[in-house]
Amino acid sequence: MATLTQCTLWNGTESSANLEFSIYEGAKEDITMTTLSSFEQSINSMAGGLVYNVGTKIKWIVAWTNDGKVCTTIKKCDEPVTWSKIITQLQPHDSTHTYQGYTSKVNAEMNTNGSLTLEAKLLV
Repeated sequence: MATLTQCTLWNGTESSANLEFSIYEGAKEDITMTTLSSFEQSINSMAGGLVYNVGTKIKWIVAWTNDGKVCTTIKKCDEPVTWSKIITQLQPHDSTHTYQGYTSKVNAEMNTNGSLTLEAKLLV
């Protein structure tokens, strides 16, 4: 059974965020600077994940499971994303990561109807 995830992403940086990878369709291709983006993803497996390139400096990575565990990390644009490592860093409801002056915060809450609300913010 698919789990519906309502995703809200906030790009609070001075650069646009361009989608590099999404486990499922529905993610916004571009999130312009200081802009909020909302979309829904229907997840047929246990996890979801997004990778955005922010300008030419960093990758913003957000991962979650359909039971409300989350992980976020920030890497240099030229560094690969290692999903097996990210999965080991999943934690219940909240995750924060700071790298080179950028901070990513992610929160996930289970709703009474079984859906998930995910909010992620990238700040500078």
